[in-house]
Amino acid sequence: MTDADAFLASLGEAARAAGSREEAFKAEAAASLKQLEAERTTAYRRLSFLQALTARAAAAETPEAGRAAVEAHVRATFGWDGDSEARTQVFERLAPLSAALFTATHPATEGEEKPAAPPEEPAAALAAFEDWYEQTRTSSFWYLFEHYMPETPRVDF
Repeated sequence: MTDADAFLASLGEAARAAGSREEAFKAEAAASLKQLEAERTTAYRRLSFLQALTARAAAAETPEAGRAAVEAHVRATFGWDGDSEARTQVFERLAPLSAALFTATHPATEGEEKPAAPPEEPAAALAAFEDWYEQTRTSSFWYLFEHYMPETPRVDF
């Protein structure tokens, strides 16, 4: 092997190493991008969903009406017409969030008695619900939004 051959071999090795580094970087960047996209999607789903729930709780006159309005919105969002044990559990676990949203949108006025035990802050109630859902369902609650539910016309014969 001549000095020129050795020189070209070292350049070839450097080129292959640079190519390997580039491919590794592209793979890492793609994985990071995918993670960031998932985080953004979840954040916007959370925002949109909580805006709707907050609006329903704010429009309610009582905490019970707020809970019913939140439940109705969840049912409509996911097309949950019937009841099941799993859905009942979801609504039970959403109750503290409904109460927190109601309290946050209906501040006590002067002379009005405050609740004996203040409900959870909305952020804490949401975090508790999300944690419970992920632990019991082994997936994120926000994954439910990825399943398109086409409208099915009701036909009576």
